[in-house]
Amino acid sequence: MKNFKDFGIKAKSETFVGDKKKMSKLLNTEIIVLKHKIVPSKYEGSRLDLQIKFNDVLMVTWSSSEYLIQMIKDIPDDGFPFKTVIKEINEHYEFT
Repeated sequence: MKNFKDFGIKAKSETFVGDKKKMSKLLNTEIIVLKHKIVPSKYEGSRLDLQIKFNDVLMVTWSSSEYLIQMIKDIPDDGFPFKTVIKEINEHYEFT
């Protein structure tokens, strides 16, 4: 009988690690965005998931902000990681 490890199959889904932190708790503070993914929201539209470093601790945050989703799509793959401050401007979030 074969062992599963003999198949050489690796998990395909890359998970983010760290405690979850609401984006509203991260406003106006510097964070490092390590990676991201855009997934369907369970409510409506899309959701942006971010793997971040905040005060040298790995964390996960998320938002359905269309502004953040559009802005992060414009960052080239070699632009990660990057430092940013997320601010609320005119009732929506933006990377600054």
